[in-house]
Amino acid sequence: MRLKTPPLPLVSNAPDMLLSDEGYSALIPIDQITSEAEAFIPAFTCGTISLDSFLKESALDMHRDYLSRTSLLFHEAFDGLVGYVTLANDSIPLTVVEISHMALNYNCTLPTFPAVKICRLAVNARLQNQQIGRRILDLVTGAIVDSATAARFLITDAIDQPRVVKFYEDYGFTRSIWAADKHGKDRKHKGVATVKMIKDIYGEE
Repeated sequence: MRLKTPPLPLVSNAPDMLLSDEGYSALIPIDQITSEAEAFIPAFTCGTISLDSFLKESALDMHRDYLSRTSLLFHEAFDGLVGYVTLANDSIPLTVVEISHMALNYNCTLPTFPAVKICRLAVNARLQNQQIGRRILDLVTGAIVDSATAARFLITDAIDQPRVVKFYEDYGFTRSIWAADKHGKDRKHKGVATVKMIKDIYGEE
């Protein structure tokens, strides 16, 4: 489904409006939203063209084909889409040091550890800088804990920008030691602009 993209507004550091803690929806799967809510999608922008385009052009198709799952967040006081997150199942190898941080009381020899990958996370440009991204991550973590399947880690390939990396670090993510060891030299030569970050969902803060 391809939706017409409106011109991008200018993005400032201050939100256009502040939302109260009360009034947020749950995360709603994109294939379960109402037609009224669907009408908010074409006007959505987070200030990053690739994130906007994915939501409008690919998210629903990939959701229906079980390639990723996109969920949307709304607020009763805001006439629009607050934000969205796209998730997929994944796994990640860990170094001996990273495994030790899990404090398991047995020898675990898994080649990779189950994870949920945050493929995309975006907040409306009018509403940024008021902890909405953290709220979305809280909802994601709660959904994983309540799931019938096992996932020990949240992982993401964060854009290698100080603001983005700090956002994830503030939520408890750390840079993947395994990824840094394996791909560090290649990343410099290939100009890869992301940082693999991980968070132990059940680890101590």
